[in-house]
Amino acid sequence: MADASEKKQSKKVEEFLQAERRRFLKELKEPKILILGSSDSGKSTFLKQLKILHGSGFSSMERIEAKKIIFHNVMSAIKQIGLISSDDDCQQESVNELSKRTVDFIVKFRDSPDVHQILEQIGDYTVPLSTFYFFTNIERVAAGDYIPTDEDMLQVRQVTQSVSETIFEIDKLRLHIYDVSGLRMHRSHWLKYFDEVMTVIFLVALSSYDQVLLEDPTVNRMADAIVLFDQIANHPLLQKLELMLFFNKKDIFEKKVAKSSINQYFPEYQGKHGSISQGFKFFKGKFLSQSKRRFPIVVHLTCCTDTSMMKSIISTVIEGITKRNVSHAGLC
Repeated sequence: MADASEKKQSKKVEEFLQAERRRFLKELKEPKILILGSSDSGKSTFLKQLKILHGSGFSSMERIEAKKIIFHNVMSAIKQIGLISSDDDCQQESVNELSKRTVDFIVKFRDSPDVHQILEQIGDYTVPLSTFYFFTNIERVAAGDYIPTDEDMLQVRQVTQSVSETIFEIDKLRLHIYDVSGLRMHRSHWLKYFDEVMTVIFLVALSSYDQVLLEDPTVNRMADAIVLFDQIANHPLLQKLELMLFFNKKDIFEKKVAKSSINQYFPEYQGKHGSISQGFKFFKGKFLSQSKRRFPIVVHLTCCTDTSMMKSIISTVIEGITKRNVSHAGLC
């Protein structure tokens, strides 16, 4: 009797191990994408667009957590801009609500004639570039029944401090997306993912040419991104992988380039002042010239907060990944 029971248990264990092996082998064949780039380049926003377009969207809990972050960002912004002093009573507000007094501060600032001139200097403050978006919508955001919309979720800014894996089922294709922190202190963690992925998407904020790193104010953000891209594009483990380069935040770049001279930060720039196309061509050339790869780099000009634009770009990206995955499987 004991022998029969042991055999039955042994059979169950064997079936479980075989099932796990099949699952593991299947997962090995599933395409894995690594999203890289400097901090604040838009990696997490790109992932949010995937959730909107090809996932289940945002859960109620995610929206509640985002609401707290929005309130925190708003309070931090009005302090950094100088609307309130560090010892003002507003600083004691809960992250779960914004008082009428705070809203009044923001509305007065938002509607002042100097607001755009002040916010043009926003790079000098450690506040998200989405600040004016939430200032514009502050009455809605401060309402008691406020729940962040999809657009609000895309505008939320929070520095990624860890690694996240998100799985998407798209047209019968199961994609594993890894989003990792772009902070300098975390970049050493990228290496362990290099031999697992099929595609690397590198994001750079095109608008960052006149900004500095939060971690080191002596380093230009765009210059840092160029050095980082050089390391990624020419890394031995990534030479056979597909590499995509997303020049993100085109909307901010288009507004900024007419007022903030590229030549002031990159003296080698010889293009016309205020030219969007020449500015983009210059930075595109700077990045692509770093690569010594045999295979071409796919380039996209993006605005990750624009869902309609990203829908088309993401469809193109997924189509390419699908073809590459089929080719790897030996089916074409």
